[in-house]
Amino acid sequence: LAACWHDGTAFDIDLDLTDGAEHQVAIYCLDWDSFARVMTIEVQNAATGVKLDSQVVKDFKDGKYLVWKLQGNVKLHITNGGPVNAVVSGILFDPAPKPAK
Repeated sequence: LAACWHDGTAFDIDLDLTDGAEHQVAIYCLDWDSFARVMTIEVQNAATGVKLDSQVVKDFKDGKYLVWKLQGNVKLHITNGGPVNAVVSGILFDPAPKPAK
């Protein structure tokens, strides 16, 4: 079974981390059918659209993880760079930090 978010041009994943803490967030990208996909993933401030990071993902037929430390409301903007569509197969979050004693 291969599950994924996908689009031929671009799509967004909105993350709203409301506890005020920084979290490690990873996405998993897999070019399941080996179509030589290429895509750009931007981390943006969801309110302003300001780009916080950008990475090009290619050669991911064996899967690739992209990892960031994020907080607040951010948007992952995924853009297809060819030849088929952009895909994200999973999002992983670290657990919420424990309160200080």
